[in-house]
Amino acid sequence: KIIKAEQILMQQNNDGVGNIDFGSMLPSMSPGRSIDMNMSRRPSPRTRHFNFLFNGYSKAYLSAAARYGKNHQNNTEMKSENFVSETPEDDANTTILSDNVTTRTIDTTKVYELLDTMLRIGVPLDGYSVSSLMALPSTPDEVTSLLKRIEPEMMVELNPAAYRSIISAYGKVGDPSSASWMFDEMIQSTRGNQGQNRENWNTLLGALAKGCVVGTNKSDERDLDILNSSAAQTRKMLQIETNSGNPQYQIIDHVNGKSCLDASLAILNLMRNQTEITGKYKIPKPNSQSYCLVASSLSGYGTSEAESDRALNLFRNAMDEGVAADGRFLNAVIRCFGDDIEGVLAAWKSDIGPAAAAYERISSRNTKSGTNLIAAYNGLMHVCGRALRPDVATRIAYAMNKANVEPAEATLRSYYAGKRVALGGNDDDDAKNLGFRKQYETLLTVECTKYNAKDKRQAKDRKIRIIL
Repeated sequence: KIIKAEQILMQQNNDGVGNIDFGSMLPSMSPGRSIDMNMSRRPSPRTRHFNFLFNGYSKAYLSAAARYGKNHQNNTEMKSENFVSETPEDDANTTILSDNVTTRTIDTTKVYELLDTMLRIGVPLDGYSVSSLMALPSTPDEVTSLLKRIEPEMMVELNPAAYRSIISAYGKVGDPSSASWMFDEMIQSTRGNQGQNRENWNTLLGALAKGCVVGTNKSDERDLDILNSSAAQTRKMLQIETNSGNPQYQIIDHVNGKSCLDASLAILNLMRNQTEITGKYKIPKPNSQSYCLVASSLSGYGTSEAESDRALNLFRNAMDEGVAADGRFLNAVIRCFGDDIEGVLAAWKSDIGPAAAAYERISSRNTKSGTNLIAAYNGLMHVCGRALRPDVATRIAYAMNKANVEPAEATLRSYYAGKRVALGGNDDDDAKNLGFRKQYETLLTVECTKYNAKDKRQAKDRKIRIIL
């Protein structure tokens, strides 16, 4: 459908800007609707028409990236040479979608060609266009190049949603320094009140958390160098001049030179203290998502060494401030324990477990029963995997059933995700296959897998519950 829409849009090259029949694409997208195919006036392409295509391409890209991971270029299943074009200006004659037996791959070259067409015929971009396009770059230079390319063509100045997409894009490609620069630029923009928006601060925390993942871009091993970042070298920021004539940065001075983790903690402290920005307004207090992102920084999304004491202090600070103990936050806190299985079980009994149960009773009226509690238990499973303790994981699965929350495949995947981290991404663990670990993993698989006669993967399986 996306390709069909693009083909119709591209008819302007032959028919002229005002002769594009968008009606011909409607039957496949809206079955059952009648259209007047004889209408004499056909609309010229507008920004929203291109935004439909950009949004479709970005969703397809994000879906494929989530399926194959960040290292999709090295995936043995991928048959195309490059998943994402190295340069937006590449004129290679490739298709945007390429089907094969096992995968669907995406080449962003055609997306940039569509952008060229949009700008060539004089259709302006808006904030939604920027948000969709920023899902495509795969390096900091690509993000900066794309921003330089599209900003002069916008009908209005960058809005908060566009800024957040740029900050997230820099975080995704492993450049938290540029993300911090763009955040500082945003809160000094002419709108003047973006520092009061909690969503903006959480976006920055998310970009910093991405820099704490161990073994990806090694940004967790270097300090932030914001003033020399890719964004800082190519953009001119609105600066507030002090009496001494030196530029006064709003956030850069608080985090520059720190690691991503220390920067996240510094931002959280600014939010907790509701620090004033240039005497105009106070920074908003953190919510559950804020604490969740800082906990993700602390755990490196489940890849860092154990930080049991700091995780427990972070959790207690959040509870003291009345922050909701939702499942995502608890999951992130629990992952901070790394492979400290004894520490996390003690914390679960004394602090985290009671808070999870209390919040579940409150939230069960508005959400699906057990959703938040399952997310917290999945965090425990990840720690069990890090510790290579399927025996404890199996007992936790039994405890979940007693708490009226049934373990599912997501629970099992959490255990194996932690196990892969413990084994350094190597599935061949014969050297560490001690005792009855394989047997316990088999029991855990049975406990977490719901038998379904229609599921072809389980065609020869029979579920047997074994009580030890």
